Amino acid sequence: MSIQYKSLDYAVKDIDETGVVSIYVNAFGNEDSDGDISQRGAFAKTLQENFKRVKHFLNHDSKLLLGVPLEGVEDEVGLLMRSKLNLKKEIGRDAYEDYKLYAEHGKTLEHSIGFNVIKRDPSDAKVITEYKLWEYSTLTAWGANPLTPLADLKNQKDAKALVTHLTQMYNLDYSDARLKSIETLLISLETGEPAPTTPPPAEPSDLDLIDNFIKRLKSA
Repeated sequence: MSIQYKSLDYAVKDIDETGVVSIYVNAFGNEDSDGDISQRGAFAKTLQENFKRVKHFLNHDSKLLLGVPLEGVEDEVGLLMRSKLNLKKEIGRDAYEDYKLYAEHGKTLEHSIGFNVIKRDPSDAKVITEYKLWEYSTLTAWGANPLTPLADLKNQKDAKALVTHLTQMYNLDYSDARLKSIETLLISLETGEPAPTTPPPAEPSDLDLIDNFIKRLKSA
């Protein structure tokens, strides 16, 4: 049985200074884009029996482990997961800065679960009554909200100055690797030349995610 995925654009409940985030990864009682309705209690068995194996990834990539799940509970809203992001890794620090940035601007990152459906309501096949949860992911697609002004600023010729301006404006503590990736792709956007290829960094970067966003921006 292959793992399925569902995304959720829902509120981040809490972020603290140690890198612990509380996030809703599934909502109860509403019909989602797949035509499914998650029933409260659908995660009870998997949380009890399988929680120690649940992972917190970035973009459903098993090589990009963001942190460790601390707790999973069902409330009246949905499945609420509490994670400790690994702030000793670049991707953990970058994700933490994204969470803080989005919260400051009244926005939220999207999240998604990797799961199997175990049971459905026999009287209504739309209603899922039991899941097996394998992982939940923070979704970036375009992970840094301050770079959304790119559409208005893309004619600026100094990519390094643009990156510096944006990071200072929003007081971001992004890693050097991430800032270099953004700068490289901004230069590519300005010149029309393909971004140069480089050997894979020791820590995974968001280069491909940023590149995909820019392609969508240019085709809009």
